[in-house]
Amino acid sequence: MKNKYILIILALIVVGAGAYLVVAKKVGVGNSGGNKNTVNLYYYNLTEDRKIADYVPCDPKAVLPVEREISNDVDRVQETVKLLFGGNLVDSEKVQGFEPKISNTFSLKQVSLENGVLTVEVGLLPGKFYAGSCLTTIFGTELNQTIKQFPEIREVQLEPKNLFNEGDI
Repeated sequence: MKNKYILIILALIVVGAGAYLVVAKKVGVGNSGGNKNTVNLYYYNLTEDRKIADYVPCDPKAVLPVEREISNDVDRVQETVKLLFGGNLVDSEKVQGFEPKISNTFSLKQVSLENGVLTVEVGLLPGKFYAGSCLTTIFGTELNQTIKQFPEIREVQLEPKNLFNEGDI
């Protein structure tokens, strides 16, 4: 009888660990070997913003990093930008107050890096609009903070140009 309970507990542990690995692999969390790089994705955190002021000031200081692992086999910059626009958060990050603004407003159409210039082409998600100083500030901060970790990027160009004001990024 005791062995039966031990087997049931072991089975539950194996199933739970397997489920975690599937989810972790899907969102890029965790370290699954030496052929990975850790990158930071910067997202708006409402909880931290409320600590700055009661009225939710949309302070750039409330844009904080979450870590992701990416394969050495992919272009680090392109993969990081794709992950940023994907906005996939794990439950613990959502509970902490992270609320990606980029992925809730824009779809990523294309990203390319040539001679130190990162070109990011986006589209508005259906039913979304890009307006207001809060969204503009947070969008720019999420993208800027994320790309600052790559010293090879000297400049960022957003496309289409008619969607953005000069200085948004």
